[in-house]
Amino acid sequence: MKKIPKKYFKKYPLEIIERAEPHYVYFIVTCPNNTREERRVKIGKSEKEEGVYNRFCTANTYCPTEIKLLGYLKGYERDWHEYFKDFRVKGEWFNFKDIKHYLSKIKLQIPKILLDDEKERLQDANFILDSDTDEVTDLKLLESKKIKDARYVTDRYQTRVLENRDFFHWHEYVKDEEYEQECLDNVDHICKLLNLLGFGKMDTNLLWHNKVVQVVTAATSKMDMFNDFINEGEIYFRTDPNYTQGEAYGVSIRNGKKIFNIFKNFMKVRNHNFYSISGHGAREKKASNKIKEKIELLNIVNSMDSSLRKELKK
Repeated sequence: MKKIPKKYFKKYPLEIIERAEPHYVYFIVTCPNNTREERRVKIGKSEKEEGVYNRFCTANTYCPTEIKLLGYLKGYERDWHEYFKDFRVKGEWFNFKDIKHYLSKIKLQIPKILLDDEKERLQDANFILDSDTDEVTDLKLLESKKIKDARYVTDRYQTRVLENRDFFHWHEYVKDEEYEQECLDNVDHICKLLNLLGFGKMDTNLLWHNKVVQVVTAATSKMDMFNDFINEGEIYFRTDPNYTQGEAYGVSIRNGKKIFNIFKNFMKVRNHNFYSISGHGAREKKASNKIKEKIELLNIVNSMDSSLRKELKK
């Protein structure tokens, strides 16, 4: 994801951490030579950032198979263990196949020693691309510029580790910058919609204690309620500051945009098609459509179990 413009940080403050000081959560992946061998992921922690690579080196001395450090983030180890508890093999080790999809979405950091090594790999791969065509020359020039970007190099490194390979595929790095900017441009509208839909924590007995959805900048990396990842430094919609450890909460800016699009489509259908009737008998047809809509909503409620119906009627 591209860097968020500074103007948004002035508007949306850094979230307040109401827990113990976060640490550095690292992800180590096994990379066996035998492709049939099950791959594993170790999720551990280090109190200091520089300690992450030391933990990896220590693990590398006793692990019977080859391992690679996928990266690390600022957060809480217990949360990440809880997110993937259904895929735990033993202790801090988890099934790679089950969580690979999630790992590919997390924006991790890698130690400087690995970053520098990866830059050299990319430069070497770019250098040996031998051709005199204008297309290849332009590609090499573009790649040379990208290699200077630490985020680009880190993403290429993580892709290689996840796929367990030592070579590179060209054109595999894609960023949808227009969509990301569109998400940022609609932040305030999305927040109002999420509040309207009741995404904040609600207690019908203590209405004055209800939490509203707020737009904040993430101080740590976490998983949202729809299993998307909120990376440190990203803007997201905070639904409850008093969540329990390991609980997925909040809404990422990407999922907020998806909800916003669903709402817009609903309103377009309702405004332009549902009631836009003219000609003879238009008033009766509009009234009939309104009745049909209420009946459909009533049928949805009636199909719910009794406990949920009681809750809706409070």
